[in-house]
Amino acid sequence: MKKLKKACHKSKIRNQQSKISLVRFLKLTSLITIAATALILAKATAEPLKFSEYQIKAGFIFNFTRFVKWPAESYQEDPAFFNLCILGKDPFNAYFDSVEGKTVKGRDLVVKRIKNINKAFGCQILFISGSEKDRMPFILGSLEGRNILTVGDTPGFIQQGGVINLVMKGERVLFETNSHSARRAGLYLSSELLKLSITTRANN
Repeated sequence: MKKLKKACHKSKIRNQQSKISLVRFLKLTSLITIAATALILAKATAEPLKFSEYQIKAGFIFNFTRFVKWPAESYQEDPAFFNLCILGKDPFNAYFDSVEGKTVKGRDLVVKRIKNINKAFGCQILFISGSEKDRMPFILGSLEGRNILTVGDTPGFIQQGGVINLVMKGERVLFETNSHSARRAGLYLSSELLKLSITTRANN
């Protein structure tokens, strides 16, 4: 009986510690989505990972909207909508479907899959797929001066002028930022976002 009580007590402590860790995590990183939160909880409870890399990355990209400010002129081409665009091969499948139509910055979120860089000029966020890595310098050069948050997940993305690069560290999704590229695009990255960035590049 004593052993059973002791085991129950230890289990209760572990559950409380998991909850406390999760609460701390959420307070520190409000960027993390349900999917990413579940990843942390899964680690704490030794349960298997149930969310894919690109489910979590999709959650990060959607939540970046809360920590970035776009100038008013960035909405001139499509005033009623906030356009989240994917250039090249779409690795997200249907992961963005659940957020399409939600309100972002007072506008309806629209997810667009595009093949041509000329179609990107009305986007507020542009994820540049790894399928475009050989064209990356040309693509980023073509967006010079545009109020577009460029996001990628390829090595050297921020060094080439991208604003945010998603990186994998083991099973964790983290991100790098280039604040110089953000300023050149007329975007404001919040201090909260920069604090969570594992690398912040201030200039090119």
